[in-house]
Amino acid sequence: DRAMEKLAAIKAIRTMERTQVVVLVIDAAMGVTDQDQRIARMAHERGKGVVVALNKWDLVEGRANDQGKPITPADYEDYLRKELKGLAFAPISLVSAHHALNLKPTIDLAFALLDQSRSRASTGKLNRLIEGILETSNPPSKLGTRAKVYYVAQVAAEPPTIVLVVNRPELFTPNYLRFLENRLREALPFAEVPMR
Repeated sequence: DRAMEKLAAIKAIRTMERTQVVVLVIDAAMGVTDQDQRIARMAHERGKGVVVALNKWDLVEGRANDQGKPITPADYEDYLRKELKGLAFAPISLVSAHHALNLKPTIDLAFALLDQSRSRASTGKLNRLIEGILETSNPPSKLGTRAKVYYVAQVAAEPPTIVLVVNRPELFTPNYLRFLENRLREALPFAEVPMR
């Protein structure tokens, strides 16, 4: 029913505003719904950490996939990564609320994401990391100018927010910024939460 769905979305938004981590519960038997995608997108846009809790895993584990082979966690991870764009870094937890399977570790994971979102990286470390990345992979330039980063600092937490002072902002395309973000995720203590 549309009215109930809209009411649930409004409630989810209000609740999301008061929290730093969202546990997005996906019904494994039903799959990702439009509502799940909207909530995931809202959480990401608001800089909230997200644990994707795949509920009713016990009902789908071992069922046949499209190739007739038993469904594995890897199959479902691939599916979730495609359906929940923007949350490629979010951890996935397989749970069964009915059997209380993996509930405490999922809550522990949410608290770990909270710790990540509150983490800070020193200015010196950030500047060394960016310098090393630029030495090996400078953004492509159609302007005949090399991109330079003069200074890097983390200016906020929850979510971790990194500012770069550069010579030519137009050289730092959205694709290159995603590349930088991925390299920073690999090296910094906030690999599973949104960064700005």
